[in-house]
Amino acid sequence: MKKTFFLIVSMVMCISISAQGLSKDAKKQIKMMQKEGWVVNPGSLSLTEQYKKIYAANNDFNEDGSLRWIIGQGKSTGTAYNSVRKAAITAAKVEIASSIQEEIAGSTDQGMANEDGAPEGGTSIERTLSGAKTKFAQSLANTEVLMECHRDLGRGRVEVQVTVACKREAARKQLKDLLNEKMGWK
Repeated sequence: MKKTFFLIVSMVMCISISAQGLSKDAKKQIKMMQKEGWVVNPGSLSLTEQYKKIYAANNDFNEDGSLRWIIGQGKSTGTAYNSVRKAAITAAKVEIASSIQEEIAGSTDQGMANEDGAPEGGTSIERTLSGAKTKFAQSLANTEVLMECHRDLGRGRVEVQVTVACKREAARKQLKDLLNEKMGWK
C-alpha cells in the first residue's frame, strides 16, 4: 500500500515538475484533456511534454522575426486506430495547406495590385491555389507530429487528435512550385 501511494505521489510530482514552463492555461488544458479521457500511446511522450513541443514550435522564430513553423491540428473518429490517425494527420495537413495558401494568395494579390492594379490575375491564382490545396496537403513533406493522443468513445470507436508542424519556408516553396506547375510558369 505504501509503495503504491509513494509511486502515485512520485508520478504526480514528476508531472508537476515537468509542467513547469507552461502557462496556467496550458496546464488547465492538459488536465481537462486527461479528465475527458485523452491518453497517449505507450512509450510516447506525456501530454505535458507534447504540449512543450507545441509551445517551442510556436516560439521558434527565423532571423527575420517570422515564425519558423506552421502548425495544424486535426481530429478524426472511427473504429480502426491507424485509419483514424491517418485521417487526423491529413486534416492537420489540410489546415497547414490552407494557412500557406492564404499567405501566398495574400502576397500574390498584393503584388499584382502593386504591379498593374488588375485583380483578375490574383483571382486566377487564388482559384488555382484553391484547387491545388488537396494535392499540396497530400504531398506535404517534412512534417513532424508534435502531439498525438486518443480516447476511447465506446462501442469500438476511437477519436484521435494530432498537432502537426512543418517548416514554413519549405511549405511555401513546395506550394509555389506546385503553383508554377499548375499555372504553366515553368
